[in-house]
Amino acid sequence: MKIYKLDAIINNEELLHKNFIDREQADKYLERLLNKYNLEVSEIIYRDNKHSQEFVCNDYNRISINRIKL
Repeated sequence: MKIYKLDAIINNEELLHKNFIDREQADKYLERLLNKYNLEVSEIIYRDNKHSQEFVCNDYNRISINRIKL
C-alpha cells in the first residue's frame, strides 16, 4: 500500500503533516494551501523518480509531497 504525505513549512513554522490515499487528493490540498496563504510556486524539485516533489514558494515557504510505501 502507498500513501502520500504532505509536509508544509509556511512562515518559518512546520505547519502541516497530512496523509492522503492518492496523489490527486494531495494535489488538491496543495492548491488550497497555495490559495489560503497567497503563495506562488517558483520551483519544483523532483526526487525519487517524480514520486516525491518539493514545491519552493515565495518568501522561502516550502511544501513537499512524498509517496511512502507501507
